[in-house]
Amino acid sequence: MIRDDLERLICRDHHPDYWADDVVERAAELVAKLEPADWTWLAEVWPSWPAGYQRQLADALAGSGPAGWPILTAMLRSADAEVAMPAAEALQPSAWPGDPALEPDLRRLRELVEPELADIPDDLIRRGR
Repeated sequence: MIRDDLERLICRDHHPDYWADDVVERAAELVAKLEPADWTWLAEVWPSWPAGYQRQLADALAGSGPAGWPILTAMLRSADAEVAMPAAEALQPSAWPGDPALEPDLRRLRELVEPELADIPDDLIRRGR
């Protein structure tokens, strides 16, 4: 049931303001209720979702802790900065320890984002060293 509710919430087009003001909080509440089998399911299905839904998932995973880190780190490898950057933003305030293997992806991301956002990939690079 939680899986269905989460997928229905994430895999919809939301106005950005509505998403940020209301929906992302509801999605995060559902994420907090995920069991290990749900995390396995989510890790398998999210790559098939369109980039916009992947971006919304990254937002919903902010604050999910170690359970969400594998998905967020996989998102950092995305060639689409619109997916990778929300994943980086979700990981930055967390205790995520970093991963040296992600340095090339994070360097590429730093080059793709606006200069005022470059400190986020830089911070994640430093953690992996």
